[in-house]
Amino acid sequence: MKLKEAAVEIRPPQTLDECHDRDALLALSLREEPFPFPISKEYPLVLNPSDTSKSFCVFYDGKIIAHANLFHRECAITHYEHDRSGIKLSLIGNVATHPDWRAKGIMRALFEYLEISALKCDSSALILWSDLNSFYDKLGFVPWGKEIRYDLSREKIAKCLIPNNYHFSAKADLNILSDLLYRRCEIPTIRRSAREFAELLKIPWTDFRMLKNTSNGTLSYGVMGKGADMGGVIHEWGAENELDFLALLASFFSHNNTKKLTLLCPGILDEKWRIFFNGLNTQENVYPMCLLKILQKTHKETLEKLFVWGLDGI
Repeated sequence: MKLKEAAVEIRPPQTLDECHDRDALLALSLREEPFPFPISKEYPLVLNPSDTSKSFCVFYDGKIIAHANLFHRECAITHYEHDRSGIKLSLIGNVATHPDWRAKGIMRALFEYLEISALKCDSSALILWSDLNSFYDKLGFVPWGKEIRYDLSREKIAKCLIPNNYHFSAKADLNILSDLLYRRCEIPTIRRSAREFAELLKIPWTDFRMLKNTSNGTLSYGVMGKGADMGGVIHEWGAENELDFLALLASFFSHNNTKKLTLLCPGILDEKWRIFFNGLNTQENVYPMCLLKILQKTHKETLEKLFVWGLDGI
């Protein structure tokens, strides 16, 4: 089919019916099998039908034929809440074109639109996650950053001596969630509020586990799974010390009937954590963290240290 330019429009969905059509396109393009929850539940910050400002659809003769999310965020340089020295970034996700309209330049045109929008918001870079490197290379995206994946074994964790002075919880109020964000490695990352954290933890098939050391009050936490993605993967975590984190790993294994789990870590990792993981005889695999297109070279040095935790990806 040939496109008539006058019949093409790029805009957010404006009605519940248009949101439904958008979600149907995403499910068709991005899900190999049906799931017991709508795709909008997996991405509550960008696919919420009550706020469609981050959702951009390509309409042709009134029908949605392509889609991509654009989410303007801020990269926090430090954990400190009063520190507003971060830089602006724009995340892209849920990229989909209807099978009947592929290879017609539609997504290229949509990405040009998104890039203009990002520049208007003073974003330093566009970021997305995809295995289609050759396609996005043509749009100016390159593999970026470093992500370490450790393969964890139930057998090896079970051999570790772990005290029983830990209290488990699967829930946390906003004050505690805010505190937990400070337990993560201190690296440039996406600034996230406690309310956003709470909303993201509502994503189906997301296992949030928090442990409190009853001897000294220290907290550790981890998040595994995220909707249809990251099953068996602990993609966000924070702890003050290695023993607390070891207890957290044991908790994940005790709650899941599996012999192996995968742990995602920033490429820039404190030496104490590298020593700890090597002590567990884990397999270390290093991958690019994302695909990125620099829009402003001013902040390239900070972007090279950037790590985006699993909950923040779209």
